[in-house]
Amino acid sequence: MFIYFVTLAGDFHWKIHKDAPAIGELSSLLGYFFVNPLLYSKLNTSPSIEVRIAGIKDEASIITTNCFVFGTTRSQEDADIMIFPDYVERLATNLRYVSKQVDISRNFVSMFRIEIDGMPSLDFPHKNLEVESLLNSYVWSTAIVWEDLFIADNELNNKTIPVYETLLVDAIHALKGKDYRRALLFAAMSIESLTSTKLDEIYASITRSNDFQGNLRIIEFQKGNSLIRKDPVFEFLFSKSKFSERLHEVPLYLIGKSLFDEKEVLYQKAIKLYRTRNKIAHIGESPSGEQSYFEMNEKDSLVAINSAIEIMDWFGEKIDFPLPINITLVKMYHPK
Repeated sequence: MFIYFVTLAGDFHWKIHKDAPAIGELSSLLGYFFVNPLLYSKLNTSPSIEVRIAGIKDEASIITTNCFVFGTTRSQEDADIMIFPDYVERLATNLRYVSKQVDISRNFVSMFRIEIDGMPSLDFPHKNLEVESLLNSYVWSTAIVWEDLFIADNELNNKTIPVYETLLVDAIHALKGKDYRRALLFAAMSIESLTSTKLDEIYASITRSNDFQGNLRIIEFQKGNSLIRKDPVFEFLFSKSKFSERLHEVPLYLIGKSLFDEKEVLYQKAIKLYRTRNKIAHIGESPSGEQSYFEMNEKDSLVAINSAIEIMDWFGEKIDFPLPINITLVKMYHPK
């Protein structure tokens, strides 16, 4: 069989439980399987490959590496090594979203292939109870688990990851890197994408159903063999609406509630963020010392990101986004 090592431009972290299998078949790359990171050091033949076990806790190993390792039983003629640069970048993008490990690199660096007769045995490392180590809690909470890999793998086929959530991951990445301009911009863009997407989804769901309630003015007409349902009033409001109106008047008409009416403080934060986003887009920075704008610092960037998360929650998106702040330490043990 052939084993492929594909490196990225930076390290990332796995949290591999002792029950994880040695390999996992990939649905988005038929004929290939993914190799458990605990086997990387047994297969590695290159100094460019970095693999180290940071510690063990709760029957899971934290593994830091800069590569993905794949395998196939196809013949050399059938195995196409050139599929990996693009594939790995797309897989890393999905893993970054699924795990919320925001600094996973998405840039391909190098790859090489070896041929082996069979996979080595998978041995979970034993704890050295005499040597403790401390791990950043953000690393622990966002390390890629085995199941994340296959969610990310399936998403390569399904492509259902919402744009607004990936934009929020970008905002958190910018916050972690202390790039507060980008953090504010991406948080604002996330809310913009969220409101457009959710209002459109709700409207589509209503027009597909037979339960027309509230203020909607649904009309029906035949177009060819299809029955078309639409609300011309909503479509006019939606197409002409500004950012603020998509948080107040438009949802109030569509679903009978608005962010302004239910959470006015949060609504005002969103408007302030949008105003800041426009100012940054036009002059490259946010005015310092003005109450009507967010400033480019950690405190205001965090408020902006939390506001985006709260508005997602208001629209019914219950998603956990670990934030790289107030870091605590997780006690682990070194491997023997």
